[in-house]
Amino acid sequence: MKQTDVVIKHLSITGSISNREAILEYSIASLTKVISTLRKDNYKILGTWRRNPITHNRYKRYWVLDKKDFKELKYSDGAS
Repeated sequence: MKQTDVVIKHLSITGSISNREAILEYSIASLTKVISTLRKDNYKILGTWRRNPITHNRYKRYWVLDKKDFKELKYSDGAS
């Protein structure tokens, strides 16, 4: 399975993913690259910076608004 497919499946089940989860669970070294590819393919993925409450390290968590309706967005040019 491609890395993009793995991330799509994870987001559709859980609704969010962090770089640490991507590395530990799926051996994805660059989640940022995968997210960028998905965004170019018209997937609506948001990202927010978080801070670990114990270590105070910053990390980015990527998420979707509706994990049940997470799919590629189709844009119409208005022509029918």
